[in-house]
Amino acid sequence: MYNLSLTTCSFYIKKSNSKTISGVYFLNDEITTTGSDEYTINTTAEEMFLSFSTNHVSSTKDEKIKKTFSCEYIEAKSFVTGSYKCLTFKITSGYYGNAGNINNVETKKHMYTISPNDAVERDYYMFVVIPQDSNTVHVNKGLLIFQNTGIFGIKTITTDLIKDFFSNNYNISLICANIAPKLFIDRILKKDKLQQMIMIKNHKSSLDTDNYNYGYGVESHIISKISFSETMWESILDKINTFIKGKANLFEFRNENYDKLKLKVDIGGRTRIIDLHNIDNLSVIEGIPDGIKNKDGNADIDKLISFTKDLIIDYMKEMVLEMK
Repeated sequence: MYNLSLTTCSFYIKKSNSKTISGVYFLNDEITTTGSDEYTINTTAEEMFLSFSTNHVSSTKDEKIKKTFSCEYIEAKSFVTGSYKCLTFKITSGYYGNAGNINNVETKKHMYTISPNDAVERDYYMFVVIPQDSNTVHVNKGLLIFQNTGIFGIKTITTDLIKDFFSNNYNISLICANIAPKLFIDRILKKDKLQQMIMIKNHKSSLDTDNYNYGYGVESHIISKISFSETMWESILDKINTFIKGKANLFEFRNENYDKLKLKVDIGGRTRIIDLHNIDNLSVIEGIPDGIKNKDGNADIDKLISFTKDLIIDYMKEMVLEMK
């Protein structure tokens, strides 16, 4: 069976082409915008996501990436707490475009021949989290949480389709980003999961116009088979947290300063190379315990929701819920 995991990013919505904070909409307020037909629309962030689901309840296909997609709102599994509202959706998606065979791995018996028009579809869950306003916070940032099955996921195709739908129907842009850089490091970077550190130093000629002579280029320093003491590990984490606080910051290792840092890590059985210089665009990935799986290897929705509730609280503690 495949390992299950969750991919989480923050999101906000803004008037298309707006480049200032005044164009960002508050998630719990009524939104007034102009649709594609130039008529005024009064809606809310919640209604926009529900409208997206209604519009995509029937399966469609993306010919470019050869992937199917449908989205169903599950009202019975959506819920409200004192600090947030969670909308639950079931997404069915799968790849097609190549012929192949399905064989029984135990008996080796050929079961079915897949044609290029056959899609092996799986069910996934998506949670849209809209935090509640408080006396001091007028919320304009929420969470999108996507369930993955092994190497298969639906974050990219889903966010792309939502972006297109919001833009075409509401003249509104959906922006996805990291939850909080420090939270990303705390959740993703574990000592026993780090496989490589790739440190990059830029070298430039002393002459501004000289891009060819000796001294121009990059130097990469790669450390593999990493084993740190607890003291050294804490020091590394401190330096990483300093590095991610600003793009102008350098990563210091063994008295050398580096301009960029990439980490090769194991996340839920998947190897990923993470560029910490672009951490604002990275999502948090959490492994899901095997106990949440059904016998068929898919997620039990009630157990998944219970697991997700704890993560949401942890994430919201680290998030800036109102951009000013």
